Amino acid sequence: MASFKLGLRFCCPLPKYVLVLLLFGIAAALPAIAQEQVSPPANDSPPANQQSEQRGGITEGDFQPLIDLIQSVIDSDSWEDAGGEGSLMAYPAGVHVDTSDVRRNTRPQTHQQKRAFESQLHAALRKISLRRLLHEVSQTTTLGLPLESSMKNMAGVYKIQYVIVDQKDNDIVLAGPGGPWKMDSAGNAINRKTGAPVLQLDDLLVCLKNALMPSEERGKFGCTIVPRQKSLAAASKFLTTTKLTGKRWADELRDLVGRQDVEVTGIEPNSHAAAVIVEADLLMKMIGMGKEPSIAAVPDYFDRIAGQDKTGQRDSLVRWWFTVDLKSISMDADRNLFEISGPTVKLLSENEHLNALGQRLHLGQSDAATEGFARDFTDHFSQMSQKYLVFAKLRNIFDLALVAGVIGQFELDQRVGLSDVLERHFQASSGAGESGATGAYWPAALPFFSDVESIVNYRRVSFSKGGKRYRQQLVAVSGGVEFDFDEAVAKSTRIERSQSAFPNVRAASPARDAWWWD
Repeated sequence: MASFKLGLRFCCPLPKYVLVLLLFGIAAALPAIAQEQVSPPANDSPPANQQSEQRGGITEGDFQPLIDLIQSVIDSDSWEDAGGEGSLMAYPAGVHVDTSDVRRNTRPQTHQQKRAFESQLHAALRKISLRRLLHEVSQTTTLGLPLESSMKNMAGVYKIQYVIVDQKDNDIVLAGPGGPWKMDSAGNAINRKTGAPVLQLDDLLVCLKNALMPSEERGKFGCTIVPRQKSLAAASKFLTTTKLTGKRWADELRDLVGRQDVEVTGIEPNSHAAAVIVEADLLMKMIGMGKEPSIAAVPDYFDRIAGQDKTGQRDSLVRWWFTVDLKSISMDADRNLFEISGPTVKLLSENEHLNALGQRLHLGQSDAATEGFARDFTDHFSQMSQKYLVFAKLRNIFDLALVAGVIGQFELDQRVGLSDVLERHFQASSGAGESGATGAYWPAALPFFSDVESIVNYRRVSFSKGGKRYRQQLVAVSGGVEFDFDEAVAKSTRIERSQSAFPNVRAASPARDAWWWD
């Protein structure tokens, strides 16, 4: 009897009985397929050595008809390339079924296949060797090959909890939860179970450069979206003299305010990290001004002032900006093990006064509506991140920036001899890019837009004062994103603990060719 192997990997949230029926049908069809594979035409018999090779069973290409059949009988929306969670691929040496509550694993044939398979398993604590990861990246880049998905997505880790100095191997190990990921419709790698975006190698390198390279902005970065002074002066004059109302008023004001300048400091403006912080800042302001939908627990600014007896002045500007809210950093006495609690993202607020010259004068305080939006946004940041993924990506940037800050402040890279390795990658940022000499990888540059349409909105507000009724039209917003490692640490709790007080995060590393492990 001919021998055969079934090597399909099936990952889809289908009822078990559906999977059983599918696998039963596949098993019923396999003998015929196997017979076809091992029974060449009588008049064209291959040599004996080729016959023995064919008896190994079905090759990867032979699974495509089965894959096409299964995908054709299941709702197309169920599959990953259509926005669902299902995936189906050729998989050597056995059957693997993943229905989120059932899993039976078989040993892959090669180490590379085994690692690719294991990266799709959930892990409460996944560890990444920084030295080995950078070595793999350099080797791949030197060969002129694209980085593997597991490298770019940091083995599916979506949060760093621990930074560990491995003195034995002169290494820095990063540890946190990880697991299988998929690509959403926008091309973001997200964890299949939690929906959280996974950490990105490109962002880690950008944050490490910011934390380690000598600079006045070392450990600091951010962005601002700033109205132009001349435009604000013209808008201020318009608000005090115009007799326009309604849409004509709004259109004229929008034209006068014009575009706002986007400024990025501390990191490359054309990096993915910069794109994330700018997008998060812009979206937050749009939500605050009622131009994008919020969630019920976070009303926008205009909803907050509706029905109030008094509002801010006409020439008052709203300012909101993101910063990091680090809870604590714990470490052992030898500074070999660090635990980062948080970070959480915090939104701060302030009202500004606009004078006749268009100058923004900081008031150092916020009115109730401005401060209330910032407070509620902070308190419900997780829910906002579920509605808008970019806020979760902003949290990832802060997470990696804190890791980089710990490495920089305590000179961990110098202690384990990683400074030169990292510097080669940093130097590639000057223009060498992914094809840098000696495998020095640096993320490809992304488009950068130095200005955006002004974020303006208006609403008529009626209130009474001194027996008279007033109607007031409110506009504008500014702000940005600010990360300052020293300031974050200064505001956090610094805890020193013995190594025995930490969870078991010092598990022995695997074979030397593995750059991550569970």
